[in-house]
Amino acid sequence: MRFKKYLNEFSTAKATNMEMSIVQAWNHDTLSYPDQQKQALETVNFLKKQRVNGKAKHLGSGSYPLSKIWIKYGGTNSTPKTDLIIGKYKISLKKEGPSQLMSGKKGESKATFFSTLQNNDEITKDVLKESEIFLNKFIEKGISKLNITGIKASSQDIPEKKIVKDAEKLHKQFTVYLKNVFNNYEFIRNAIVAEAMTGDIKFNKGDGSASHLLIFGENNKFHDTHNKNYVSDISSKAKINVSFKSTSSTTKAKGKMYTFFSVVRLLNNHITKETKNYEGILLTEGIIKNIINNIKTWFNKIIGNIKKWWKESIENIFIFFEIEPKLTISNVSF
Repeated sequence: MRFKKYLNEFSTAKATNMEMSIVQAWNHDTLSYPDQQKQALETVNFLKKQRVNGKAKHLGSGSYPLSKIWIKYGGTNSTPKTDLIIGKYKISLKKEGPSQLMSGKKGESKATFFSTLQNNDEITKDVLKESEIFLNKFIEKGISKLNITGIKASSQDIPEKKIVKDAEKLHKQFTVYLKNVFNNYEFIRNAIVAEAMTGDIKFNKGDGSASHLLIFGENNKFHDTHNKNYVSDISSKAKINVSFKSTSSTTKAKGKMYTFFSVVRLLNNHITKETKNYEGILLTEGIIKNIINNIKTWFNKIIGNIKKWWKESIENIFIFFEIEPKLTISNVSF
């Protein structure tokens, strides 16, 4: 049988059998699957040329402890990234051709996304900075640029609808910003791919996480999964997509916390309250300025608390804006 045909027929069960065969051949044990002896010996000889040494152990499809952060974000798949260990080398075995880097399940997607962000200060700082800029824009659009003519004409003619409309528009703009950041920035793509390959965060760099990638076939290859150039190469081949869907959530933090649109509703109420204090009085430029300053002071107190909460976890930014990320990575050809 030609090797390419063999690869095409390669099933999950046969992959597990091959992992076992490599370990048995390495340890000079009798192979449980003699028909794989030739392939196993070729792979063993290849690894020795890469100066791999030590005792071999097969991990198979066992279960390994997940990190607290992984469990926090809903990840449940405890199958290790590592298939076999030889000495200090924790090896993930891949056959030539398309291969899955990450499970498509919701929990795994969310855990990969947020755990990667939590471990990347560069990403966190960029998103945090843009979030604050976004809110400053909202302050300008929602408060400073109220319809002054409408306020002068009547204290009842406060353009709440305009504020909500501006809020929805800005919210969409912020969602577009997030989508562009997570789909176009190379360092983010690389961080996601690195975690999908290694499972370092998922398994706390324990035995379940892979330090090396062994690709076997007509052209055997052996790669360090922490090599930045190799990660970048795999990232360029992978089709990564981060999409966002709106959610309706109740946010709980230290004390009372709000979501973006709940703050918008409160802002409308506060504008109405402030202007009613001057009901029946001709609104001069000075009174209008005082109204706006009072609203801005009130608003900034809320935003100050929210910004402190954001800094506790980047996930809090997504909770505040009621946005849930969904991460997908297409099969990568090795």
